[in-house]
Amino acid sequence: MSGPVEPPVQLVPQRGGPRILTRIGVPMPLSRALCLLGSAVLTAGCSRALPQPSSAGQVLTEADSGRSLVLPVGARFEVRLSSRPGTGYTWGVKHVDPEVVAQQGPSTSKPVGAAQPGSAALEAIPFVARGPGATRLEIAYGRPWEKGAPPAGTFTLDVTVQ
Repeated sequence: MSGPVEPPVQLVPQRGGPRILTRIGVPMPLSRALCLLGSAVLTAGCSRALPQPSSAGQVLTEADSGRSLVLPVGARFEVRLSSRPGTGYTWGVKHVDPEVVAQQGPSTSKPVGAAQPGSAALEAIPFVARGPGATRLEIAYGRPWEKGAPPAGTFTLDVTVQ
């Protein structure tokens, strides 16, 4: 039969505030231990992995702008970008090689939160990988009637279809 199992850390009261005694016997101020634990919890969700596929295939967001994507022929993906449709601004494809990637139908817009005039929305643009090759997908946020005006926002994605 083995002896009592020691906890991995122990709280040890000391002058200047309580300290944590680690498994290897190194004392650490309680405030530092809590700060390290908080940092680990907060950074755990900061992964830059691409969002998981949905029924529309791979879903990409503003956070994916500037990235690369490799897809098989026939794969579908969707770009979801925030917008304010009541302002006249909309997302539109400015450049893509249609032999490699093509927009698959019109974009759709769904309100974020309560649907009120001028409220934020999420615009979803569906695409399909048509044929082998590489292309840069460029999507711009602007007002369609303001020809020559610089876009208020851009989204770019380097797509390789195999």
